[in-house]
Amino acid sequence: MLQKKIERGEEALNAGRYEEALRIYNEILKKRPDHAGFWMKRAAALVCLERDQEAIESFDRSIAIHPLDAAAWINRGVLLHEMGRDEEAAASLAKGEEIDLSHPALGNAMKRLNKPVISSVSAPKTDQNIRNSRKEHLLWCDSLKQARRFDEALRAAEEGRKRWPGDLNFQNIMGAVLVELGRPAEALPLLEQNLSLDPESGYTWHFHGRALMDSHRYIEALESFETALTYKPENANTWFYRSITLQNLGQIQEAETSMKEAARLDPVNIGLTALRYLAVLSDLLERR
Repeated sequence: MLQKKIERGEEALNAGRYEEALRIYNEILKKRPDHAGFWMKRAAALVCLERDQEAIESFDRSIAIHPLDAAAWINRGVLLHEMGRDEEAAASLAKGEEIDLSHPALGNAMKRLNKPVISSVSAPKTDQNIRNSRKEHLLWCDSLKQARRFDEALRAAEEGRKRWPGDLNFQNIMGAVLVELGRPAEALPLLEQNLSLDPESGYTWHFHGRALMDSHRYIEALESFETALTYKPENANTWFYRSITLQNLGQIQEAETSMKEAARLDPVNIGLTALRYLAVLSDLLERR
């Protein structure tokens, strides 16, 4: 039922039926108020209806849920500029630029504001306040990871771990990024060390499961995913990779149930995760 509404909302938005799209996304958000993507779609409909302040409020709701979404900051900045709120617009675009310098919407947005795009992403190394702030450095590491700039994220996390050795988050990011880079043997010791210190981290158990899965240790991987879900049962990605693991163990019916739960929790983003997984799998098969 929800998936059909999502499809209808997308169709209405693409066809220029903005009032209809807005009504549908309002209905969806009553059931999924925690989904940043639907707030973005609602904002898009409101922009087209020239209900600018309401659109800003929708962008703000999206950002509150997913503060590392560069697109939300960029689109918000463009709209603020069109509303004549140039200082706020510049700040919003600067945040989008900080998160993902290579985002395709950034160049056009900066041209509209007649501002240059910064040519490097070395904020933690050049800005003294950011460089000396553990929280900001951690945000930078996570931003690079979210933007799938994994080599840069790994270097930034390594630097953070050296400077703040008591903060497990930097080592967690290192482990997660190594998994994304296809280096599970290097990821496992880091993640296991963190789990010995913080055994209730759903994030760490999730990537521990992925590292084990990529090492073809499927029974252990399943145990890690199960543990991750006891702490973060709403993590659609954990349900997704649990499904892949169950398929490899020949437990097809349970795998289907797990995949359905992943799609129920996050019907939009789980499709992107599936496409990325299939692309990686295809690449591995070609190398054999």
